[in-house]
Amino acid sequence: MSCFADNNEFASLSTCGECGLMGPLDKVEQHYLDSHCVDGNDSCNEIEYTEDLQLEDPEECETENITSLGEKNLIAGPTNRGHKSDGNNEWCEAETRLLLDKYESYLKHVGPMKKFKRKKDMWQQISKDIKTILNITKTPTQCENRYKTILKRKKKAVDNNNQTGRNRVPVEYEAELAKIAALDDSIEPEVLRDSRNVKTAEKPGNDQKSLKRKREKSVQEVLMDISKQKEEARERRHKEKMKMLEKFWNSKINKWCPWKVC
Repeated sequence: MSCFADNNEFASLSTCGECGLMGPLDKVEQHYLDSHCVDGNDSCNEIEYTEDLQLEDPEECETENITSLGEKNLIAGPTNRGHKSDGNNEWCEAETRLLLDKYESYLKHVGPMKKFKRKKDMWQQISKDIKTILNITKTPTQCENRYKTILKRKKKAVDNNNQTGRNRVPVEYEAELAKIAALDDSIEPEVLRDSRNVKTAEKPGNDQKSLKRKREKSVQEVLMDISKQKEEARERRHKEKMKMLEKFWNSKINKWCPWKVC
């Protein structure tokens, strides 16, 4: 059946009484005159009118189908969300533990004349290790950000546990972070608070490091210390000079007056 409609309007359909062709009235009339009327004298009584039908817009139907497919995909979600996708920001426990283990191993090799001149080089190596061992792609920036996130969560947990009356929050990857803290001075020791006293969890060699961590002096105090040292040095030089003069004059006096008469 052939249908003709413009702008999604209602179209009046007619049927040819001779052959059953359906279409708009003007089209069917022209068809009847051309195909069935003799010399164009027969009237078009054989044309039957059908009830008006609403024709669907093909573009609207196509849009509806696309929308339905989109809704199905949205509900179903991605079908393949594995850890092996490039640029994945999600971290599982195995990936995180490998990251911390490699960080502990490589940290002592960072510095001038060492394997890694900068920490940036170390993060690149850790990214390669994760790809080699776990076959998971993590960029060096993602590895560094993951480590920073772990430290932030640890700090929040410690701060929460230091407040009395708060439920204790476990520190994620506490054992791994404790090993790293023994090597990395930038990680502060944990402060453990209970209802009676406060204890500081000291790191190995904390006594030696505490000597280096003296109270920072203000600029004014530093200038006063320098001025005091200069004054003491000036006074010391003056005394030494006076002693030399006294010794010199005594030698002269003894030479001129050997019997100490003068």
